[in-house]
Amino acid sequence: MFTIPREVGRITWCHVTVAVSPARTILNIIDEEPLVTSLEFTPAQMMETLDAAGSIALYGIPFDFDKATQQQASGKQLHDVLTLLHTNPDLRLEIQGHTDSDGSADYNLQLSQRPAESVRQYLLLFGIEASRLQAKGYGESMPIVPNNSEDNKAKNRRVDLVRLYNSQ
Repeated sequence: MFTIPREVGRITWCHVTVAVSPARTILNIIDEEPLVTSLEFTPAQMMETLDAAGSIALYGIPFDFDKATQQQASGKQLHDVLTLLHTNPDLRLEIQGHTDSDGSADYNLQLSQRPAESVRQYLLLFGIEASRLQAKGYGESMPIVPNNSEDNKAKNRRVDLVRLYNSQ
């Protein structure tokens, strides 16, 4: 067995096995890559979670750093939110923006409002009634994990959908 270093963070593992008969040799090659996880939800999964928990954190709507500009990768998740709203015409949502703790609390509060409003405007563009959507930024006030590492900070930078009921 031997390894071949490749690009940063990647290794190729090679394992050679020679069978009893010299005519048979097996070479296993494994390319090691960082684990890629996806936290995108289908419209049905979103509704199921909203019914059960009342809210859902969406990480499939990335924004440019320090801006409310949606990255191109946001398209699929935003389309799924549109489908959710078109399929459930009585559903009302608060779109919440959240940040990590980098920067001042006042700045983060303003920063978090911009992505929430950006998602709201996107949904309005595609025919969702304004009365069904509220956008609110919460800044760094509602972390889901401590802001003690870059990975955790990334988890705290998110958009949440919270179900609103008629009494609200």
